[in-house]
Amino acid sequence: MKLYFFLWLVIIGVAYAQPYGIESRTANEAILINDIPQKNPGALQLKQVFNSATFTQPVFMTEDHNGRIYVVEKKGRIVYLSKEDNFAKAKVFLDITSKVRSRGEQGLLSMALDPNYQNNGKFYVYYSWIKHNPGTSRVSRFTAQQNSASPASEEVIIEIPQPYSNHNGGMIAFGPDNLLYIGLGDGGSGGDPLNSGQDTTSLLGNILRIDVRSTPDKGRKYRIPRHNPFYAKGPAGNLTKKEIYAYGLRNPWRFSFDREMNYLFVGDVGQGSVEEIDVIVPGGNYGWRIMEGDRCFKKPNCNTKGLIKPIASYGRSQGYSVTGGYVYYGNSIPSLYGMYVYGDYGSGNIWGLRYDGNKVDGPFELVRNSWVSIASFAQTNNGEVYVVDLSGQIYTFAAQRGNGFPNKLSDIPALLQAGKGVDQTHLGILPYKPVSQLWTDGMHKQRFMAIPHLEQVQPNDNGWNFPQKTVLIKNFELVTDEQDPENSRKRIETRLMYKKGEQWYGFSYEWNEEGTDAQLLTGGKTKEFDIVDANGVPQKIQHLFPSRSQCVQCHTKASGGVLGLRTTQINSSFRYPGSEVVDNQMRTLNHIQLFTQNTPPPTKLPQMPDPKDTSASIEKRARAYLAANCAMCHQPNSSAPTALDFRWKTKTKDMKAIDLPPQNGDLGIPDARIIFRGQPQKSILFQRIASRHHETQMPPIGTSRVDEDALEIMRLWIENMK
Repeated sequence: MKLYFFLWLVIIGVAYAQPYGIESRTANEAILINDIPQKNPGALQLKQVFNSATFTQPVFMTEDHNGRIYVVEKKGRIVYLSKEDNFAKAKVFLDITSKVRSRGEQGLLSMALDPNYQNNGKFYVYYSWIKHNPGTSRVSRFTAQQNSASPASEEVIIEIPQPYSNHNGGMIAFGPDNLLYIGLGDGGSGGDPLNSGQDTTSLLGNILRIDVRSTPDKGRKYRIPRHNPFYAKGPAGNLTKKEIYAYGLRNPWRFSFDREMNYLFVGDVGQGSVEEIDVIVPGGNYGWRIMEGDRCFKKPNCNTKGLIKPIASYGRSQGYSVTGGYVYYGNSIPSLYGMYVYGDYGSGNIWGLRYDGNKVDGPFELVRNSWVSIASFAQTNNGEVYVVDLSGQIYTFAAQRGNGFPNKLSDIPALLQAGKGVDQTHLGILPYKPVSQLWTDGMHKQRFMAIPHLEQVQPNDNGWNFPQKTVLIKNFELVTDEQDPENSRKRIETRLMYKKGEQWYGFSYEWNEEGTDAQLLTGGKTKEFDIVDANGVPQKIQHLFPSRSQCVQCHTKASGGVLGLRTTQINSSFRYPGSEVVDNQMRTLNHIQLFTQNTPPPTKLPQMPDPKDTSASIEKRARAYLAANCAMCHQPNSSAPTALDFRWKTKTKDMKAIDLPPQNGDLGIPDARIIFRGQPQKSILFQRIASRHHETQMPPIGTSRVDEDALEIMRLWIENMK
């Protein structure tokens, strides 16, 4: 009897002595974020770049495939800056000063790199030819050899005689169709005395579109695309110039293509009252000289039928010469993402607007009275937008005041360390790990929760209720060699979930190649990575960096917004990196008083297994997978248009899946069922997990590889169903 009593004391003592993963909780003061990013950028400021380089009357800038920057100078030179010397010195690339008439609005005005420039070295320029007075506009092709282009390599493509020295346009750019677009003004003077804007027998007052990369038409140095809007016939019948893509423009000084949506935006300079921004469509008539902007110019005869009005305009109180810009797709100013940025040469004001093909959001004032003579905007390969100042400087945008949300992880040192996977339990940042993980192409993940101060979490049946301004952090590491998974991890992404009000917001940060920092993304993107699989076979992974709207496709309101932090997932063992103690997470979190009330012992709480745990039944393993990967959408009141309920607490017989016909397509399988007892091949659930086609796969986003382990679990489960 004494022996039994002694053993009982030993057992109790061992249980009592079991250490916790975390002994006490420290207040989190290290990761505190005040608000989500603003939708619109508010006041910005200009920051000069390339400070060491010198430019003379720069009017245009572009970048090639290697990151070399080209700056067009009005008097007749193109200079370049390169990464090799940290963009410190402008070196001459092309000098045709002797050919260029540079006075007033004339000069060397723009350039366009051939779509195959990296292989053929060909590029195009628009300049005012000095031989003719008042001037002739020339578009010519040159060929670069290494670091320069010889003036002798010039091939004249098209010449347009100008009746006056102003309103010559000056912009050329290749469109997404690889055709060359040319902007031509009405020819000059004032009030369009030749009525060039409405005269389609003239090339003036138009946007032209020509093919400079195919076999030229007879008698020309270019080919007219057969699908140009007036190729067969136009407003002037057969006399209409076939090169015209759109007309009715006064002086389209700068235009650009939205690199994502392909909209063609033009800043058209007004006469004496209104400046305008237009979105160009094939064959469109933009009104000049009937209209100036959105106002009648010829008031006694102002028939506006068939005219396309601008999407934005402004009067003389805000400026007098519009400079069209670009749609911002950079990362430096996240709230600027997707916004068309434009400005005024005279006032230096800069605005932005969003256009979705139907309506306009804005304009928003970005920079007031910048004191910059905005000759042009520019866009580099990474989507950043620059301002080219005719006075000789080049600028980019910077936030004038912070909004409390980090643009880079390094903006908050503890956030950067969490993104690197560094344990910071001593700062109140708590690590955790759900037992059944969402499949993301086999990525290795690390997770932390940064709950403000010592605020507490309220556990409930449908997830946990977190306090305001909670930040949840998840890191993604790609295993580049699956034969050596521990030593071949590449950190590629960190995601944040941030709570404001009753809503969770998702944000993605992309790590740089050096692994030193990660940049906030404002839109989704897919990036390809090379890996070696477990069989030693090279593979390509398409990794999705989800957009903010894609985040909420999985983090649904019905699921509580948070997926991994729920009792069934956290009621599991975890090795705490700060202490190296293995403990049940619910036990540790209850001990440090994370919850608003004490929770029952782990044995009294619901628990699901790791799907890879072969000691659990095949049914529980399959259900755990479905709960982690499918239930966020497939449950009552969620986003999926089905009646399926894959929550862990739902009994298998009540999932509304077994032996029932599919509600969203049978994938061409005869007599298909959502789950066909004993027959995986006729089970739509099995087939969708096995698919990696964007229209049929499950989960629907975020993966490019089949989860073979999960597929085998599903196969065994369905085959064993009675």
